[in-house]
Amino acid sequence: LKSRFFLILLFSLTAVGVSLSISFSYYLNASRLELLDLQLRDSAITLVNSELSDIKKINFAEAEQLISEELGSDRIGKVFIIRNDNDEILFKSGSASLMDIDPPRSPQTYSYTVKDQTVRVLNLKLPKRPGRTLQIGAVLDPSLFEWGLMSNKLAVYLLITIIPIFIFSLALTNYLL
Repeated sequence: LKSRFFLILLFSLTAVGVSLSISFSYYLNASRLELLDLQLRDSAITLVNSELSDIKKINFAEAEQLISEELGSDRIGKVFIIRNDNDEILFKSGSASLMDIDPPRSPQTYSYTVKDQTVRVLNLKLPKRPGRTLQIGAVLDPSLFEWGLMSNKLAVYLLITIIPIFIFSLALTNYLL
C-alpha cells in the first residue's frame, strides 16, 4: 500500500511538473517569436521610411551602406532581399548571399529553413516603389523549433524538477502513511 501510494504521488506530481514545463516552454517560444517579429517589423519600417525604397536602380554597395547607416547594430544577424513582382531578386545583402537564402514572397511572416539554419522572414511591400517587396529575415536559434534536441540545459532542468518531486513524494508518503 505504501509503495502504491508513493507511485501514485510520484507519477501525478511528475505529470503536473512536466506538463507545466512544456506549456511554459511553448509560451516562451511564442513570446520569443513575437519579439523577433516586432524587431523585424521595426527594422522594416526604418528601411521603408529611408532612401532604400527610392533607389531607382539598386546599387549593391549603396544599398548595403544605406542599410548599415539606417539600422546600425540592429542589422546584425539579419538578411535583406528586395524582389520585384516577377520574383526576380534585385538586391540581396551579403549575409543572404552567404547563406544562399531564397525565401518565397508569401505569407507575410513565416519561418524558413535552409542549410540547417532557420530564418524568420517578414515580407513587406515597398509603398514608394509598387511591385517591389522587401524581405527581412533574422537567423534563429535552431533549438527554438527542434524539440527533439536533448541539450545539457534541458537535462539539468529536468533533474532539478524531478528530484524535488521524488523527495516530496517520499516525504509525503512517509507522513501520510
